Amino acid sequence: MFTTTGEASNGVVLDRFKALLKRPDWPMVLILPGVPDFAKHIEKERPSEVRRQLRFLLTPTHFEMIDPSRDISEVNAMAFSYAAKAGVAFDGLSTMDFMQRLIHAGAYRWGLVIEMLLLALTICVEAEESAVSIDHFVTAFSQIYGLPSGFSPFTMPDYGDAFDEDKLIEILDRDR
Repeated sequence: MFTTTGEASNGVVLDRFKALLKRPDWPMVLILPGVPDFAKHIEKERPSEVRRQLRFLLTPTHFEMIDPSRDISEVNAMAFSYAAKAGVAFDGLSTMDFMQRLIHAGAYRWGLVIEMLLLALTICVEAEESAVSIDHFVTAFSQIYGLPSGFSPFTMPDYGDAFDEDKLIEILDRDR
């Protein structure tokens, strides 16, 4: 999104974000998970007027990594809440094993876990099915990371060894 050599083009990107956030006829909230470079560009030593205005419009929030020993019940509750909103059942996947796989598939990051959950639910709803399944999560994982279908933490018995969370993030950084 930003370049190291083009300060003018970086300013254009920031100005576009500011314009999006200031439209009174179209209120919007931008959620940019995993974009630490964005904050760096806003917090430059000598901020421009656009940067000053963006600082006023933004509320940066940092989420800690998911700690399964502490957060697994929160992830499970979130999954039930989103599934209920989508009108599909989640009961069949509400197991400790599945939650651990979901957290690992999301590289222990809240934004990725939420993205995967929403995508799996969307796939389920579009297929007009009444309950979300592992197959929906396998497809979501494949779409997010661009990996072959069926090769996922949801299907591999040794998923912790087969999928290093740092490598998953590298794949995303390379492809996005």
